[in-house]
Amino acid sequence: MNPSPHLPPWWHVMLPHSDIRTARQINEAIFAADLGQVVRGTAPADYLDPLRFYTGTFLSEGLLSLLSDVLRQLAGEQAGNRIIQIETPFGGGKTHTLIALYHLCQHPASLTARPEIQKLLRQAGLSSIPDTTIAVSFGTDQSAIEPTHYPDGTRAYTLWGQIAWQLGGAAGYARVQASDTQRIAPGADAIRALLEGGPAKLILIDELVNYIVAAAGITVGSTTLKDQTIAFLQQLTQAVAQTPRSVLLLTIPGSQTELYGEAARDMQYEMFRAAGQVSDIMGRVQTVRTPVQGDDIYEVLRRRLLEPPTDAAEKDRRREQATQVARAYVALYRSIPGDMPQEVQDEAYVERMVRAYPFHPDVVRILYERWGTLPDFQRTRGVLRILGLVLAERFASNQHDPLILPAHFNLAPGPLRNELVRIGQDPAYTSVLDSDVAGSNSKAVAIDESTGRELARFQPAVRIATTIFLWSFSGGSGETRGASEAQIRLGVLTPDMPPALIGSTINELRRRLWYLHEEADTYRFENRANLNRVLVQKEESVTAAQARTHVEDAVKARAKRSPPPESRVYLFPRASDDVPDQPLLGIVLLHPDQAAPAGERLDTLPALVQQLLLKHGERPRQHRNALIVLVPDTDLVTAAERSARRLLALQNAANDTNLNIPDHQRQELRRMLREAETNFPQEVARIYRSVVVPAAQDVGGMQRVDLGARASIRGEAFWDDALEALESREAYLRQLDPVLLDENYFGIWPTGTDVVSTQRLWESFIQFPHVPLLAGREVLLRSIAAGCERSVLGYAVGDSTGPLSADTARFGPHNQHIKVEIAATTWVATAAYARAHFLPQVDPVRTIVPERLTSKAIWPATAPQRRRLNDIWQALVQESAPRPIAGLEVLQAALHEAFAAEAVQVEVDGQLVQDLSSVPMRSEADLARIELVRPEQKPISRPRYLSIKMRESIDAANISQVLTGVIVPLRQQGATIRLRLEFDVQNPGGIDPTLIELNVRETFKQLGIEVTLDSEA
Repeated sequence: MNPSPHLPPWWHVMLPHSDIRTARQINEAIFAADLGQVVRGTAPADYLDPLRFYTGTFLSEGLLSLLSDVLRQLAGEQAGNRIIQIETPFGGGKTHTLIALYHLCQHPASLTARPEIQKLLRQAGLSSIPDTTIAVSFGTDQSAIEPTHYPDGTRAYTLWGQIAWQLGGAAGYARVQASDTQRIAPGADAIRALLEGGPAKLILIDELVNYIVAAAGITVGSTTLKDQTIAFLQQLTQAVAQTPRSVLLLTIPGSQTELYGEAARDMQYEMFRAAGQVSDIMGRVQTVRTPVQGDDIYEVLRRRLLEPPTDAAEKDRRREQATQVARAYVALYRSIPGDMPQEVQDEAYVERMVRAYPFHPDVVRILYERWGTLPDFQRTRGVLRILGLVLAERFASNQHDPLILPAHFNLAPGPLRNELVRIGQDPAYTSVLDSDVAGSNSKAVAIDESTGRELARFQPAVRIATTIFLWSFSGGSGETRGASEAQIRLGVLTPDMPPALIGSTINELRRRLWYLHEEADTYRFENRANLNRVLVQKEESVTAAQARTHVEDAVKARAKRSPPPESRVYLFPRASDDVPDQPLLGIVLLHPDQAAPAGERLDTLPALVQQLLLKHGERPRQHRNALIVLVPDTDLVTAAERSARRLLALQNAANDTNLNIPDHQRQELRRMLREAETNFPQEVARIYRSVVVPAAQDVGGMQRVDLGARASIRGEAFWDDALEALESREAYLRQLDPVLLDENYFGIWPTGTDVVSTQRLWESFIQFPHVPLLAGREVLLRSIAAGCERSVLGYAVGDSTGPLSADTARFGPHNQHIKVEIAATTWVATAAYARAHFLPQVDPVRTIVPERLTSKAIWPATAPQRRRLNDIWQALVQESAPRPIAGLEVLQAALHEAFAAEAVQVEVDGQLVQDLSSVPMRSEADLARIELVRPEQKPISRPRYLSIKMRESIDAANISQVLTGVIVPLRQQGATIRLRLEFDVQNPGGIDPTLIELNVRETFKQLGIEVTLDSEA
């Protein structure tokens, strides 16, 4: 499947080289440029054949400039420094440059016609490659002890002997023979004699430091061959500097890291010190050239790993398609700017992606900047081998990726993994990869498989883990190892992949991987276990019995919460007689090992449930309808035990003084412990998912209610949610409508009688499983009392045979002071019986005027526009007390008159009726279905202006009443009030003039009111 259908797979644009396509063994040696092998004719064809070499070589601006300058100096056309040290910023490429010069000067006839060589000659201002004699020295396989044998029988023992023979044959060697055999550096005159006359002279010295370190062990008089070689280099550089048409190029390691590899570790320091000495000598006369730098590396890699374009048209097509891919990816990056590195926002990043294609720039960056600093990594050849392995695997597996990302490195067991583990110098990383990253049993693979097909196709977990692994290595001192989330996104995201998938998957990896470490907002893999692994080990040390006991203890602790009034809690019964048979609501909590699967099937319940509900020991349970059984859920018990194991493991880890983890992980441990301490009680609170209550025998004798998968527990106690669920199904009542008793809704009122003892009524509720469970005796007491107040039920104190008299009876307003009690000598009566026998003998109300139905006493103005007829009936009964109403017929007659006068409209079950003759009104249940609707009242007009003129004068003492009764209410409704006042003031003793001026006049003045004051003596 193509992850981005509108983008071409990279191998449709440019194919890998044939040896990569055929999956031939990809050794680092294939990419190792070896000048000695080229000279001896034993190098691979890509290096040995000058045409193939230049086909696979990218002539960067730096390399073109270097070749041009050397050719001009060999031709005598350019003055300046002819001692050149080659370096590259990323390691590698130095020997490749020497081979380029060697082929150019050794095989001019084969190369001159090539377009790039013609361009080179034009840049140098030459028509042909100068005739040149070449001397080559390669320190990697040159012995400091054994002589070098030449075809004419000459044996050269030193570097100067070898160079002399290559420049001048036997005659040239004769000039330095004495110095060579004695291993003493020749003088500058002898060296100049080798350089002067004849063709131009080109001296190429590669990997000299290796030779110098070996020469340190050979004594020459009071010195060593190393000292003599360094002295020779000093003479050689002076001679070349003084001799036109001679050029010396050599390579010296740019850092100690480049000296690592196959060299023995105890030689590293000496090699680097020797390199420093050579650099000191060369530094006086040399120029340092950098043939490949910056983004040139992308083209270098492409030339070496991928087939070249056949012509200019294909080259343009490749660039066009690479640009299409680059812009698609950059558009993705810019759509989430806050989640990506800042560099991708620059337009220059598009060009970088085009140059790096088919690799993502981060692929090269990681290998050069991170892996390239590791001791056993030869940068360019190492990168070429790794990328060759990646190309081979992606091509062979027919992957349709538009771009090769860091996430595409296949770290499953195979050559690529082996190579990376070898470079990382720690075989333990094989276990890290197997555990967390790649391979059939890795956790990242398991995470991907659990995400569902739609998301699993992106392999987010494996690809994120792969990217993090690649960022986890670095040999640079002080460099932070690992990848930020932005770098991870850059290494994983494709245009069709949901960006949000990255964050969620990282969180899952953090939670489940064993070797993933997080620090300073970066993620990396290490070969030491993280907190996840520590906790797994701690969890493995917690036994199943310990986890079960912890859950059991938590259930016991939570069960100590106060039960509902008039009830008892029974914890973990093992037999039916562990729960008493008594007239008191019992709440039974089964032990967690008595769990049942979710659902409402009865046959999956433990046998103990039925035994508890039906029996007490060997006898039938008398008070069957007084038990509620809470049954644990199988899966929820397992989850609680898992949570217990997690909590115990975290506690053990937190208390482990020998646990060696970083501070940030210790902080994470404390956070996880706090979270577990919160989660565990919640898991325990959820385990009782089923509640079972008695039911009629024809439905199995039990009713099971599944409380469902509750994310949170609303109640404080185990039974709170259970009782609420039962109440919603009317299987458990905290309130009992007395009408249900009067109408014998539950079928527990004895047939043929109007009175029943309260004791028998209560026993019926706690014995018969077909009726709801009552929360307690108080529910029945409140119901009887409410029935008396509403004239629905009557209550009387009597003896064992029945009520005694109306004096000890309660009904409606009659004897409301009598307290209801449950006993064998207290009785409940139907409303009809109570009305006939419990009330003083008074004439009943036989007529109700229709206007009374809508009067304020019966139907307050604040009441809704509609009102149920049973509410009106209750109001009429209350208002008529102590006189009873002579039956519903009286109400029916009044309603017919009001309906005929259109004072009310009538609805039955929400439907408007036009004829009352078919509307039943035989019981209060019928009245509950009927609703009266008052016709709409026309709104009273609201005047906008009101003028009030008092015809009579009032005493000033009453002015406050005018204020509170008139002015204040009007102002509260937003009215603006203007007063015109006229005062008549009389005082037989006279009015103080000062009071008139300072109080009266001044007060009106402050109010801005002009007044006229007339006074008489």
